[in-house]
Amino acid sequence: MTEIFSPESINQLNKESFISRLGICCTHVEDGLMEATMPVNENNCQPLKMLHGGASLTLAETLAGCGSYVLEKGSKWPWGIQVNGTHVSSVAMGDSVKAVAKLIHKGHSTHLWDVNIYAQSTGKLVSTVRVTNKLGEKK
Repeated sequence: MTEIFSPESINQLNKESFISRLGICCTHVEDGLMEATMPVNENNCQPLKMLHGGASLTLAETLAGCGSYVLEKGSKWPWGIQVNGTHVSSVAMGDSVKAVAKLIHKGHSTHLWDVNIYAQSTGKLVSTVRVTNKLGEKK
């Protein structure tokens, strides 16, 4: 567990934002490994009552961004500069998803993350996403 950050502190940081409005909840914080959950509900579904692909990308970019923030001990801000996802299965409204983000590369100015998103009810892979974060100085 990272000394400075906890799931609770990350959730507090994201309070009152788009992230919390989607119900994204950080559940595990570790250098190079982050986990979060998100309910599948009317806030993030498409008209067919399935999880919207854009919500999956938001979850992935959020988790990778939080992971980069933790790695930099809050001294730099991460900005997602590239997000590339593949959606392989659907999740119906009423379920929830779990995302697991793993650091692939930690550079001086960029971090690269792989994020896999799974249906909570079945454990089936829903989306796999690669996120590149640019690190900038806090102002």
